Amino acid sequence: MIALAVILSVLLSATSIVIFFLVKALFIQMKKNNIYERWILEFKADANFAYQTMKELDDKQIFSKDDEVGVAFKEMVDLLQKLNERSE
Repeated sequence: MIALAVILSVLLSATSIVIFFLVKALFIQMKKNNIYERWILEFKADANFAYQTMKELDDKQIFSKDDEVGVAFKEMVDLLQKLNERSE
């Protein structure tokens, strides 16, 4: 009976230690997730600002209609659309 109590106390202690480290790891991962989410939202805002600036500079659509520059302009628009879809 005493041996069973000792085994149960050891198992309870080990379980408590494991749970403590798992909870600590969970909080660390949540903190990292919040940081990454903030970075993504900041990048999204910066990219949208750059896109708006490009559109203002290209009000006559000279660049977006050009073959070489237009390809880069379209790539930027596609990238922003993907970013908006994935970050909502």
